[in-house]
Parts: sequence; C-alpha cells; structure tokens
Amino acid sequence: PWPNGEVFRTGSASVTGYPDSPSKGGNPSGPGLDFYRFLQSAQGTMGVVTWTNLKTEYLTQKDKVFLAPVKDLDRVMEFLYRILRIRIGQECLLLNNTDLAAIMAVDMKKDFASLKASLPPWTLILVISGHYRNPEGKIKYEEKALNEIIKNEFPEISFSDNLPGLPGSGEKLLGMLRKPWPKETTYWKNRYKGGCHSLFFITKPTLAPKFVEKMESLASRHGYPESDLGSYIQPIEHNRACQLEFNLFYDPTSRPEVERVRNLATEAAKTLLDQGALFTRPYGELAKLVYDRANGYAVTLKRVKKLFDPKNIMNPGNLCF
Repeated sequence: PWPNGEVFRTGSASVTGYPDSPSKGGNPSGPGLDFYRFLQSAQGTMGVVTWTNLKTEYLTQKDKVFLAPVKDLDRVMEFLYRILRIRIGQECLLLNNTDLAAIMAVDMKKDFASLKASLPPWTLILVISGHYRNPEGKIKYEEKALNEIIKNEFPEISFSDNLPGLPGSGEKLLGMLRKPWPKETTYWKNRYKGGCHSLFFITKPTLAPKFVEKMESLASRHGYPESDLGSYIQPIEHNRACQLEFNLFYDPTSRPEVERVRNLATEAAKTLLDQGALFTRPYGELAKLVYDRANGYAVTLKRVKKLFDPKNIMNPGNLCF
C-alpha cells in the first residue's frame, strides 16, 4: 500500500481476476512505470510492500570452478568483455588479496597474513554451470570455447581449480558463493579488524582500474595502508557495466582509525563522484552528496514523493526528502 492508504498491485498481479488470471502474476512490470524497481530503490520512503511473487531458476546440476591470478586489471577487463558477452560462465567476480583472504582464512589470527601473502594481487573467479537440461553438455561447450579464446587471444590467463597452496579451495569458495554467510560466524567484513566501511558504485569495466588506482592514492594520502584496502569487482549484464566496491577495514574501538576511515571515505566519495562513479544506493551523508549533484533528479523525486506520500510519513530524512 501507498502511504495515503491506497492499495496498489504491479504487473500482471494488477489484472482483473488475479490470482486466477492466466498469467498468475508472472510478469512484474507495469502498469506504466517499473514500480517494483521504484520501490526497491526507495529505501522505505515511498510505500510498504506486503507481498510479492518471486521467479526463481533451477539449481545448477553441475559446476566447474576456474580461478586465475590477475596482475593486470586492464587486460583482464578485455578478457571479460570477450567471454561474458557470449555467455561463458554462470558467476564471475574479481577479489583482491585482502578481501579474498578475509573470506577464506580459517583462523584470522593464524592464517590471514600468510594466506594474503600467498595470493596474487587479484583473483578472477569464474564458475561454469550446467542447469536442468544437459548440464554436462553445457559445461563442455562453454569450457571448450573458453580454452580456445585463452589459447588464441589471452595466453597469459591461466586457470586452475584451487588457490595456491589450498587444495579444495575452489569447491569451498563455490559453496560460499551460493549460501548466505553463516550466522554463527563473524561476518567476513568484520573478521579482519572488527569494523568495515564499504564504498560501492557502478561504473564501466574499462574505468575500474583507474578508480582502483585513485582509491589507493587517496588511501595513502590519508595514512591508510594500501595493503589493508579491500577491493571487489562484480561484472553486471555480461560486463556491460560493473559494481566496484572498496572495503575500508578498521578497529571500531580505536578513535584515530575511525576518524581516518571516515575522512577517507568522505573525500573518496567526492573524488570518485567527480570522476564519474555512479552511486545508485546512497545512504546517510553520501545521499546528500549525490543528490546535491543531481538537482533536477532530486526535484522530480520530490514531486513523485508528494503524489505517493503527501504527508511525508515514510522514512523522512532518507534520500533527498
């Protein structure tokens, strides 16, 4: 329902006769605007979702994990453009050694430092999967295409099924990708120092290496060790774009560390925004910074807000409201 008390249904759930209509509510879009994305991005400022239909895909029947050490981000982006546009791979992401060690270390005190030192600067994780129909055949032809591209165009890319010195790590990592982080275990972002500030945005894959260089430069200027900076790149829509995330680990009981990370995150957000970073989910101080730069968009959002929430009762103070 909207805050004015009106009940609203989207997509084919809005047609006469639902849920006994032919589509059974299978199409989430419309009428008119793409309302489900509208509400999804509103951070609770537009309305309350009381029920939804979810479309799921079959669980994979077979999987094969490929791990490649990466030193040259520009070159690996060319590789990802080449393979992802022809739909090779089910999951694909890049983690730097800090993030990957924080995820994979069994005992942070004993294992983290040595594991991080053994890892390459970046690791490319690619998973090829077979679904409900002919899973072996799907994996076979994707792997064949992958090997041909590597042989003919990217001979420097070398895949294995495990991390260096960690037998079975590929399968372990796959299981971690497919499941939520265990509740009984400290979340990986808080394992290293106890606290983590994440700064994430959307960009073009070709620009990701430049943003990484800029963030490392800013970290150094603020006295934050570059080696402590966690970085994660997630290709989106077959590498048409990517999400780039920087993780600033800190000790929440140390006031100097907290202040250093706060100041670094504030300057980084301004600098990266100036250079074209697209912050699609801004919270707190970052929201004000983003919406101050997009005055026309903010004005339009406020007009929409008055239509759906004229008394401003839904999550006031968030976004630009």
